[in-house]
Amino acid sequence: MDRFPRVTDRPAESGARAGQGGARKKASSPVPAAQISPLDRKVVVALQRGVGNRAVSSLLGTTPAVAAASAPAGLSVQRHPPPTSAATSKADKINWTVKSIAKQKRLMTLPDPSWGPGALHHKISKETLSGIVDDDGLRLVLSYNASAGTPGRAGAREFWEACCDVAGPEVVGEAAGNPYKLLWNMAVNLSVGPPSPVGDPGIGFDADTEPDPDRPQQRKLDQVSAHLKKLEDVYFRLKAQPVVHDDDWREMTGHLRAAQSAHAGLDGVLTAPKKEQWKHDKKTKQHHRKGLRWWPGSKGGAMLFHQDREKPEDIQGYASSDKPVAKQTATSAGGFSLTLTVDEAAVHHICQRHTYRHFDFGQAKAVNNFWPPKMDFSTATGRVRDTLPDITRICLEELIARESTGSTDSWIGQEVKLKNCAAGGYTVFCTAVIREAEGKTSRGVVKTIAPDGDSGHAFLASQLAKIARRLGIEPARGPQAAAAPGPQAAAAPGPQAAAAPGPQAAAAPAPRAPSGPAATTVVADFQLKRKWHQEGTALTGTSVPAPPEVLNAAKKDLLDHGDHVKINGVVYTVTVVRVGPAKTDPVHSASVTQSPSGT
Repeated sequence: MDRFPRVTDRPAESGARAGQGGARKKASSPVPAAQISPLDRKVVVALQRGVGNRAVSSLLGTTPAVAAASAPAGLSVQRHPPPTSAATSKADKINWTVKSIAKQKRLMTLPDPSWGPGALHHKISKETLSGIVDDDGLRLVLSYNASAGTPGRAGAREFWEACCDVAGPEVVGEAAGNPYKLLWNMAVNLSVGPPSPVGDPGIGFDADTEPDPDRPQQRKLDQVSAHLKKLEDVYFRLKAQPVVHDDDWREMTGHLRAAQSAHAGLDGVLTAPKKEQWKHDKKTKQHHRKGLRWWPGSKGGAMLFHQDREKPEDIQGYASSDKPVAKQTATSAGGFSLTLTVDEAAVHHICQRHTYRHFDFGQAKAVNNFWPPKMDFSTATGRVRDTLPDITRICLEELIARESTGSTDSWIGQEVKLKNCAAGGYTVFCTAVIREAEGKTSRGVVKTIAPDGDSGHAFLASQLAKIARRLGIEPARGPQAAAAPGPQAAAAPGPQAAAAPGPQAAAAPAPRAPSGPAATTVVADFQLKRKWHQEGTALTGTSVPAPPEVLNAAKKDLLDHGDHVKINGVVYTVTVVRVGPAKTDPVHSASVTQSPSGT
């Protein structure tokens, strides 16, 4: 007599008896997961332990993880080793891969030689996954080990079982109960791509994307990333709650199992790389994710620039203006307040860096985000006013998260960068700097608000250089043109800096004398050596001394290309020019120039 009933015979017997007088008939197809009863689930567990996941997958026509997804609410069968204590588990974020995942990546055929050995990218970051486990986060292990009847205990156990199912038996064995290592090695949350891409989101969500067939010129999250993003959203919602209830854990469990259902592979198996979602700049040798941005390319971009720059307005008069266009104050439940101001000079910067109509090709960076066409100074001002309330609130939340003393004293000089930030119905990138702080009150300025995600278009620097040539824009020679362009320069500036920098740019040039009424006087030149898109580390080659306020701000990267500072009635302009290939630690040359009119 069999110890366990044969799962595949049950539906067949039932159907045969109903239609053929009880004659036995062997099932001709696997049992749908939804037809497995709770009693049969115990059989599945026994089979899984005896013959492994893949055999059970073949038997049921699905993975045990997917089969378990149809379990009645509240059913919690412990099929995997319990997680070890979060306090004692080793969380090595450098050497985090288990052998089975590392081997899969090593043996995988990569689609482009420029990818080298390739790299594994977490969609939900290791930091966020750690927050699910941490005792000061969602407290997964503490909830798992809580006494019977404790709110959240049953849900936490179901979530852990789901994580183990999704990770697969090899990862479960290698993780040996370490909750960090297991969550970090779930194949469904890993994407194979090139190493060290530009614009890596860090601890933010790193989605896989694909063209949207229903929206021309738009992209969307693939199904796996869409479900995992929902899981992450639930995590951030629960992070502020004192108690995580059973239904909260089950909501995350549902999103995890849905992601695994969409995952093209068995539990614990990496999927093939998606080359389509990556851009490779052959000049800089850098890789970029397309993300949710639309990439028109050099041909499509040239047409957009041409159509949008036929009659650009003259906005140069706003370049040095500190007149506010928008101001917003946000206050936290704890009494902290932040007031952010955006002035006309900041809107001028937005126009020159992020609009087709006024883009300064001399300011091109490795990746350049643009608001869609027909954005001029007035519409850019409106966009600032639409997005500033949410930006101020989120900046305040970020500053409070950094603070542990109950005071804003340490906020002065801090820079807050928001990526893929939902604000005013748009997705934006924003940079703000705190200028004043006292007690629980702080004030700062917004330096830029750029489109991000599906709110923007994107170009590589090399594509913009091609567009400039197509439009017949002559490259300017030297940084003077970008430092103080005339009225016509805003309409068609040259791509002198990022497109084709000269070898002499890295050297600190001598002071240049004025060459006419429109010329500028160089009051300081220096080299700025810094990590790519990170803070400044060196300042050398000063020729004619500039006010210390200007030099110190430039050292700290609080000033960027095109920024203006007014000191003692004199306006100083900073010009930053990238020279040479964009490597890990490139050299930037910069100059501070004085307006000839002193205003």
